[in-house]
Amino acid sequence: MRVLVIGAGAIGCLIAARVVSSGQTTTLVGRPAVVEAVRARGLRVVDETGEHRADGRLTVVSSIAEAFVEPWQEYDLVVITVKSYDTAAVLEELTQVRSTPPPLLSLQNGVGNEELMAETVGRERVMAGILTTPVSVLEPALVRVERPSYNLMLAEWVPGTLTELREATHYTLKEAGFHVTDTEPAASVKWTKLLMNIMGNATSAILDEKPQRLFAQNDLVDLEIQAWREALAVMRAAGIRPVKIGHYPFQWLGIMLLLVPQPLLRYLLRQEVMAARGEKWPSLHIDLEKGRGKTEVRWLNGAVASRGEALGIATPVNRVLTQTLEQLTANPSLRQEWRGNTARLVAAVQEERRRPLNRTPARSTG
Repeated sequence: MRVLVIGAGAIGCLIAARVVSSGQTTTLVGRPAVVEAVRARGLRVVDETGEHRADGRLTVVSSIAEAFVEPWQEYDLVVITVKSYDTAAVLEELTQVRSTPPPLLSLQNGVGNEELMAETVGRERVMAGILTTPVSVLEPALVRVERPSYNLMLAEWVPGTLTELREATHYTLKEAGFHVTDTEPAASVKWTKLLMNIMGNATSAILDEKPQRLFAQNDLVDLEIQAWREALAVMRAAGIRPVKIGHYPFQWLGIMLLLVPQPLLRYLLRQEVMAARGEKWPSLHIDLEKGRGKTEVRWLNGAVASRGEALGIATPVNRVLTQTLEQLTANPSLRQEWRGNTARLVAAVQEERRRPLNRTPARSTG
């Protein structure tokens, strides 16, 4: 396969490095700093066996236009790994270069990216995927695998429309060392991954504390549990069933939240957060801390709030987390008054619960 990976962050670099090392012709689109780093030191991955430099037919460019510099240059698959807030810009640039781009595979977090891709290139040209391996960027073109699971799930956005390509993609990613599972429907996979992504994410960014410390507080754990309950209620109303991802039995999450006593739920979540997050800051905190002026909260908690608004389901926790984080993103000077202020966050949710449901929805593409 000829593969184009757009986005040279943690996931994009990992995918490109492993695919090219398995013998596939690969082009990676990243920032100029990434291009310079690859040309100087190569594309490198630190995993459970040490540091590796990607060897093979790898081209690194700083724009999508450069990836299609020759009129004949085509790809079998475009893998998009950029942050959700950059998806629209990527699609605009891609369609300017090719009015009918190659099929797209989204390996992004959040809900809404595939819908936007489907509107842009056609529903029958989109695949959805999730990768559960946590990866960190150490420096441009050098990433570290934090926990080597390599579980990757693939789904056609419209089942039966890209079957041959999905099978070829499955084989390519399997040869690259990923544990690939074909599944459907795509919406179930993406929304279940959202459940994983929202846990301890927005609260960490708002309160500027790592999840382990937050989860030591019962009030914060209870907020996280309620955020999950809201998301599951929205999923049920939308006809979206959670699915098992790796060893995580999300298909039973609704029953667990209903039947397991609250103290035991708190204990289980604390153990899971410590195992899954470790000492790593979550993604929303990283974006906020770097002062990028944008985060993916609209595609995470915001997607729950927006879909809940459309379905007539109250989502006060997810709504408050979305609105508060967007406020801090737009005005970083407010961060100090929120830092460690659990009581203020809990009070904001309580106030939100008293408000009528029919209001302007939290902005989201979900």
